[in-house]
Amino acid sequence: MNLGFISDLHLSETDTSLTNAFVDFLKSHSSNLDQLYILGDLYEVWIGDDDSSSLITSTKDALSKASKAGLEIFFIHGNRDFLLGSSFAESTGISLLPDPFFFDYFGKKLLFRMVICFVLMILNIKHSKSKFAHLNGRLSFSINP
Repeated sequence: MNLGFISDLHLSETDTSLTNAFVDFLKSHSSNLDQLYILGDLYEVWIGDDDSSSLITSTKDALSKASKAGLEIFFIHGNRDFLLGSSFAESTGISLLPDPFFFDYFGKKLLFRMVICFVLMILNIKHSKSKFAHLNGRLSFSINP
């Protein structure tokens, strides 16, 4: 199973290059990842599931397409998008995770919390192959056991 993790992208209307990189990431990885975990702060600011700005519309569309293509997408809230709700999840096909969320990685329990900035230090992936990609300076990674 190929897993992808992203965190703290802080997408905003003012940085369209990062939004475009995220949309491109979803397009290019929806076929080679089985699951994608979005570990909070996908957006710089979340004002509600009814937001129809171009930023929200484009990212919702990309998430929906990736989900319909078979990519399972999981989301844990961050401190900037903690109000992202079930309406957004339903319209995009993503699953909202509880906080905290315990992830079983080959017998090792990993803890995902709203404060996730050190997730790379928690993961011990010595015996697996990992790939790292940059989304305009922000790190994402995938694990292939």
